Amino acid sequence: MWVNNAALVPVGRLDEQDADLLARTCHVNLAGVVHGCQAAARSMCSHRRGHIVNIASVLAVKPLPGVAVYSATKAGVVALGESLRRELRGHGIHITTVLPYMVNTPAAAGIRPRVLPVPLRTSASAVPGGPLLPQHGGPPHSP
Repeated sequence: MWVNNAALVPVGRLDEQDADLLARTCHVNLAGVVHGCQAAARSMCSHRRGHIVNIASVLAVKPLPGVAVYSATKAGVVALGESLRRELRGHGIHITTVLPYMVNTPAAAGIRPRVLPVPLRTSASAVPGGPLLPQHGGPPHSP
């Protein structure tokens, strides 16, 4: 099993954010997952089995103001997972994309309660109760 789970979360109006930070965010949040998936798929294809888990965010399907670039990169992770699921299904490789709500981590520190109206969950409780994007490509659901 391979898990891709890394993110930068720049917060604020897009026109007020640093261009270098936005580029780094795209590199970490999306390109990092692409490279991770590629490395995992190479190994898993040779064994004809494996499972890649990509951590996206509920903000990929419910974007909010103030986190536009983060939301866009996580939407890219969702699309990547769906494409890879179709590419690799004949090779014994499963793809799961997890869409957790924001959790109480340093990455969420700058997000104001008006953007995230419900209390943040701790990272230990976030994934089990978080929405999943099922492998058949249907709408998100809770496990």
